[in-house]
Amino acid sequence: MSIKAKESTQIDKARKKIKKKLAAADRRLNPAAIKAMSQLIEQQLARRKGERISLENRQITLFDENRHSAKSESKFVSRLLQQLKKQVPTKSANKLGGRVKSVHDNA
Repeated sequence: MSIKAKESTQIDKARKKIKKKLAAADRRLNPAAIKAMSQLIEQQLARRKGERISLENRQITLFDENRHSAKSESKFVSRLLQQLKKQVPTKSANKLGGRVKSVHDNA
């Protein structure tokens, strides 16, 4: 049988402090507080209603399976992308072609 060592007074104080904070948080989180917060959120949404953009008439596609890259506003990135598109793969890129064989090829 193992006997647990007694907790130090520092650990005991920290544990009591955490329990006290959790109890205070539980007291603040009640149905009335939740209702008041939901009303506040509704008021803020209503206040900003005129600034919102209507999406009913817009066609939105969230994911196109990476067929089209996002447009970059950075000139540096745009130039770099153009350079990469212009580069033609050379034969030297395939230096190991024909030399590396699969383990299954020897069997």
